Amino acid sequence: MALVLGILVLLVPAARRSPAWLRIPVLVAGHALLLVAGISSWIERPLTVPVGVAIVAVLIPLGLASPRALRPYTVAAGYAYALVVFATGLARADVESIAVLCLTASLAAVAGLAATLVRRVRAGAWYAVLVVTAVPFLIGVVTVLFVRSGWTALSTGLIFLLALTLLLTRRPGLNRVVRTLAAALLVPALAVVVVCLGAQLLVQSGSPVTLPIIAVIVAATLCATTPIAAGLTRHGLAAQDAVAARIAIETSALVTGAIAVLLALVRQAAGLGTTFVVLLVLGIGAAAAAAFAKRGYGWWVAGVCWSGALWCALWLAGVQVAEPYVLPPALALALVGVLLAARGGAGLPLVATGLACAVLPTLVLLAVAGPGDGILPWRTVGLLGGAFVLLVLSRLAAGRLDRHGRLARLHAPVLAAAIVASAAGAVQGVRWAVRGDAVAIPSAQLVLPVLGLAIVAVVFAGFAGRMLVQRTGRASRWVLMPATLFLIPGPIASARDVWLPIWTLWGLMLALLAGVVLVAWRARRGPTILPPVWLVWGAAWAVAVAGWSARELRVEMFSLPLGIALLAAGVVGMRPMAPTTIVDRPLRTTPNGWPVGFTGSWALLTPGIAAVFLPSLLSTGTDPQTWRAILVIALALAAILVGSLFKLGAPFVLGIAVLPIENIVVFAVQIGRSIGSTPWWITLASAGAVLIVIAATWERRTSGERGVAARMRDLR
Repeated sequence: MALVLGILVLLVPAARRSPAWLRIPVLVAGHALLLVAGISSWIERPLTVPVGVAIVAVLIPLGLASPRALRPYTVAAGYAYALVVFATGLARADVESIAVLCLTASLAAVAGLAATLVRRVRAGAWYAVLVVTAVPFLIGVVTVLFVRSGWTALSTGLIFLLALTLLLTRRPGLNRVVRTLAAALLVPALAVVVVCLGAQLLVQSGSPVTLPIIAVIVAATLCATTPIAAGLTRHGLAAQDAVAARIAIETSALVTGAIAVLLALVRQAAGLGTTFVVLLVLGIGAAAAAAFAKRGYGWWVAGVCWSGALWCALWLAGVQVAEPYVLPPALALALVGVLLAARGGAGLPLVATGLACAVLPTLVLLAVAGPGDGILPWRTVGLLGGAFVLLVLSRLAAGRLDRHGRLARLHAPVLAAAIVASAAGAVQGVRWAVRGDAVAIPSAQLVLPVLGLAIVAVVFAGFAGRMLVQRTGRASRWVLMPATLFLIPGPIASARDVWLPIWTLWGLMLALLAGVVLVAWRARRGPTILPPVWLVWGAAWAVAVAGWSARELRVEMFSLPLGIALLAAGVVGMRPMAPTTIVDRPLRTTPNGWPVGFTGSWALLTPGIAAVFLPSLLSTGTDPQTWRAILVIALALAAILVGSLFKLGAPFVLGIAVLPIENIVVFAVQIGRSIGSTPWWITLASAGAVLIVIAATWERRTSGERGVAARMRDLR
């Protein structure tokens, strides 16, 4: 009945010319009859295939009789149902599942080829066939992940021919999107064919054979994309279509190569030997594409592939330390950046990244690695040697090697890397101190070689910081901060309850305190790159705490030098500045600039006075000593005397405040038991006499004309 209705509308002139409102119900009835027949055939299994063939045959006249806009949908439905019937017939003939799927995909590919080559097929029907053909192909691609056989190779090979035909055909109606998608399918389809043939023909796993073959295909494709685009243009394709096809082929080739590398890594049968070959071949192809096809990305891909190949070779050779894996690509990246910068390109990010990847992993491994043997581990030697080499290279690059000034921007990452590498001296010193590395030196004497290694790190970092300021032209007080910090961790970790480390730390503290005064004096003269006073003094304080922790020396051996140095820095800040300095450089009161920019004794002398008095005041309560109590009183009187003579508020007021506090502490620790009563009362009497003399002298100088409040306001 459906066939009759279709033929009636298609062949009878009166019916064909009848209005649409008469023809459409007839066609809908015909399609409904086919739908009912199809459903019934699936209920009666023996009738499914023959009835399905009949349904497809009847759809032909019904489709031709339908309006032209609906014919592609009829073609798609009939073609899809035909494939379903074909697959059902094979399955009911006890053909294995993979063969059913692949034979169905093969039939679809052949139908797609026929529709492409036969130009009488309209564009709408042609696209309908191509869309339906893609469905079994995509299902077959998914099955490759689980089953690989000759059947899959057959269907994928036919799909490859269809994609190649779509790429080359000049048939009207083919748009650029379809042609580009077809071009993108070529290399992956060929790779699937190789994998499936290897699984079918080889007894053992085919990965060691098929993956290198795929790598060769990818490498050859990368080299041939430019000739392929030129050939497509000569074949008659538009230039834009040829370029789009070339890009699609390159992209799919790169993706296929990445998948091949991933399979070589994850498949146990492949192993690192196969991975090495795959990466080596892919690198050669990428380098050839960069050299001959002028693909800029090729060198990067080649570098990545060859680095991976090097890693595979090193692992196969039994190398199990990280540096041989990291250093070659990192240094190659830095070298490429230098070459780009020398040619006027943007090489700074590459140089910075390469040097960071070269230095930081080794430094971290040096810090966290387990105990090692040898006087000086090779990582420490390498990092310090690398810092020296970077300093030399920066020096040379500032001279004849950079006549055009193109490498000027590279000094910053090079010198920063030198500073970071110099930290190896401090790290190695700590390792020696905590016995992280075996060293044939007694524990009590370790502080000397540790200090020597720290000095080497300080020298390298200091030179690098100074050169960094010279090369960049930007002065900063932080460039020498690493050099300052590199000096202290090793000696602090070397602290022991014996005299050599204690006196060494005490001497190091004095050296740092001399630096505090030097920094204050230099900052008073003008701009400086020396670290802030608080940083250097903080380093000295840390060293002092480590030296005092042995409890062999009293706290005053450390606290008095700390306080006196801070007082000296404040006194330097109280000196008047030269007029030229005041005009040229406006002063700003910031903690990093102290004592420059600060005025008055409270801002300049209070830190030093506190550093002198506070440790002794606290120690009077925890470790009462007669001489300590007398010392605190004497220092307080000296502060009061200085404050009254020079009209300085901070020492005068703080000195007066210390006297009762010290008295309270002394009486709290039970005078007569820990502190001798007779010396203490003599000290208090003497202090009272001195205070009376100071008060009388002050009264005489002011002639008694002003009150106490007014006199206090006169203090600076």
